[in-house]
Amino acid sequence: MAKLSIIAQNYFARGLFHFTGHAYHNTKKPSESALILKNKQPLTSEEIAKSDLKSYYLVGLSACETGITGKDELIDEFVGLASSFLAAGAVYALSTLWIVDEISSALIMIRFYQILNEQRCQNKLHPALALKESQKWLRTITYSKLSDWYLELAKVTYNSGCSENLRDEANLIRRNDAKMESDEPPYSALYHWAGFTITGKVNP
Repeated sequence: MAKLSIIAQNYFARGLFHFTGHAYHNTKKPSESALILKNKQPLTSEEIAKSDLKSYYLVGLSACETGITGKDELIDEFVGLASSFLAAGAVYALSTLWIVDEISSALIMIRFYQILNEQRCQNKLHPALALKESQKWLRTITYSKLSDWYLELAKVTYNSGCSENLRDEANLIRRNDAKMESDEPPYSALYHWAGFTITGKVNP
């Protein structure tokens, strides 16, 4: 399911930055909260805040605890990963309030970007509304509908490996009669969708 992660694309007049991976919030020293990069080196909130990110309309942080903030001993403002991206110039930041599940996070983020792209095609962008709609979608979708969605997504995904992975996921569901007949949404629990939040500037 990690292959389902969306790759950042410049859909907007201002750019989109997306991060999928590991992160942590440092409770005692919020400015040292960090994203963990590929080489396992931390990119701290303090370093992010000093960057020039004015070219980014939206920052998507699909990792654990990216939306938590705390007060640093030396400053009065609340500090955290999402707030650091905003301080660096990004208009909006999508982040998480707790340790999130890999599969449900991938699903909600992909659906979020689908809705956001639909908004872009209509010349109106409302990230908060896109998140609200994607949260509702995740908490109400059944396994049967999810398998249909996987197959539709496979048709428009350019990466052949990702398309194959999506078809495999759909077929796994379809071979399970209990899942196909169930009306219970598998990701209805608050844990899967309620931890995602949007923060941003009033006048972008």
